[in-house]
Amino acid sequence: MRIPSKLSLKIFLTTGVLALALSGSLVLAVFWYARASVKRATNALVEDVESIATVQNIQQNLSTHRRQALLKGVRTDEERKQSIVISNQILLQDISKISSYASTDEEKQMIEKVKSSVLFYLNTYENLRMKGSRSSILY
Repeated sequence: MRIPSKLSLKIFLTTGVLALALSGSLVLAVFWYARASVKRATNALVEDVESIATVQNIQQNLSTHRRQALLKGVRTDEERKQSIVISNQILLQDISKISSYASTDEEKQMIEKVKSSVLFYLNTYENLRMKGSRSSILY
């Protein structure tokens, strides 16, 4: 039994359109998945860069804070006190900010150690300064 040519052309075209629609859907799905993957990777990269920048800010502000003791006599007490207050504020902001970047338990523990060390340093520095300790001891 032979299939009429009109029917075979109709089947051929229908099959072609269905194959084209299926291919288009597949390409669209792959594109959507790739876009989502790139977006996740980009967000992770941005978060990593921000966390590194925050850590660098903490290091820089600790150095700035510590250096104020050596500037006694070079800068006025008011300038030094203002720098210390600003450094304290920025340090406390950065310490709370960096907590949001921890993704593993190990990172959370490490951040807690850093937080407690910085807070201990700030408290000790303030106590020594209030007692009128010399700049060499403060440094």
